[in-house]
Amino acid sequence: MRHLNTKLEATSNSSDARRNLSLLAGQRGLSMAAWTMANPSVVLVYLAVANEVPIFLAGMLVSVRSAANMLCALFAADHAAARKHKKIDIAWTNVFLTICFLMAVFSLLVGSATVIGASFVLIVAAIGLMEQYQIMLKSDFVGDVLESEDRTRMTYSSLALGGAFAICMTWLVHIGMADYPRVAAHSTVVGIAAVFFLLAAIVILLVREVIRDQPRAEREAGAARPTGGVVAALRAFRDNALQLLAMPWFRQFIAVRFALLTIRLSVPFFAILAALTHSSDHRGLTAMVISTATGFVVSGPLWAAVSKVSNRFVMLMGGVLAALCGAVLVVHHFFHLPGNVFIHAATLFAVTVAAEGVTNARSLYYLDIAPKKYRVRGLAVSKTIIRLAGLLVTTIMAAAAHMQHVLWAIGILAALNLAAGTAAFLLAGGQPKPQPAQRLS
Repeated sequence: MRHLNTKLEATSNSSDARRNLSLLAGQRGLSMAAWTMANPSVVLVYLAVANEVPIFLAGMLVSVRSAANMLCALFAADHAAARKHKKIDIAWTNVFLTICFLMAVFSLLVGSATVIGASFVLIVAAIGLMEQYQIMLKSDFVGDVLESEDRTRMTYSSLALGGAFAICMTWLVHIGMADYPRVAAHSTVVGIAAVFFLLAAIVILLVREVIRDQPRAEREAGAARPTGGVVAALRAFRDNALQLLAMPWFRQFIAVRFALLTIRLSVPFFAILAALTHSSDHRGLTAMVISTATGFVVSGPLWAAVSKVSNRFVMLMGGVLAALCGAVLVVHHFFHLPGNVFIHAATLFAVTVAAEGVTNARSLYYLDIAPKKYRVRGLAVSKTIIRLAGLLVTTIMAAAAHMQHVLWAIGILAALNLAAGTAAFLLAGGQPKPQPAQRLS
């Protein structure tokens, strides 16, 4: 009888794992489509520049998002770790994102350049806060309900699924609204993204959640909530950071994240250049969204195959590819080579492939080496440290783009990306095993 019960339990667990894998791949696909069609780093930056928002402010939208991410990681990590039914919280974060992007649509339809700029700053700040909280929830949630191999399959299959959704919907809007004003077509794209966030909220609720009971001492160490306001939260962050930095696996992960910092930061500057060049072209935003979405479609099978060699090889190839994209744009513009919107679409496609490769390789690398006890706190501390560095880099690049030309920022980032891929490849070698949780309590 015991053998039969064990067999039935194993069968049930296997069925739940397959169900969760399918649902999470679909849910992440919807989320990826939504983020593609309303990406703050591409779409909102493009729309800001196209509506005559100053280049410095458009570039600083990335810094605003990073600052919001950092504040959320600093003050909400323990709260996220302590949440028991994380899928419900993830669903609510998607509802909040839906509201934020609908507000962006409203500002585009009725606002002046000043109103759009101010609105986008506030909206992107709110998006950044909720985005980071959702990332912390999802990191722990996916780590609980999926095994390492299934996490890899879900990550790369959902990229292709989300990209396909975004391509189909954006192309339908482009064809169906060809005779409408540009602002109406662009607003529709962002509005559809808001709907996708809402659908993703519904799908996540269907996942069968795994609730793991932890010993009291581990629960208190891994999910203690700071009390006493901002000072106590900062003190708790300091203590968490010092504790984590004493662990070899975390120090190595921080080094890898530092190395890969500039690759994703390249994307919004590609979007600024495209907006400056093609903002009057009806195909401009459509080309940017479809090229980004196609990048997601290609990223899935491409990096899934490369990751079989190693995640660090993905990081190396991503850095080299991002550097080549920047170099192509610099050469194209400085030497006045013939081209049109498709040059910018092609380079944005390639840099998206690069950014997705290094981001997902980095995330999978983290889930493989981070102990459950420190998973959320480690993510929060690492993001806060990296976001501080990112704020500085983005501000410098935005100032260079505003005072000189955005190509200067793109050229500098291209050189840094080449170094980034090489450094990450070397730093991630010989992945350390997680430290036993009982050594630091």
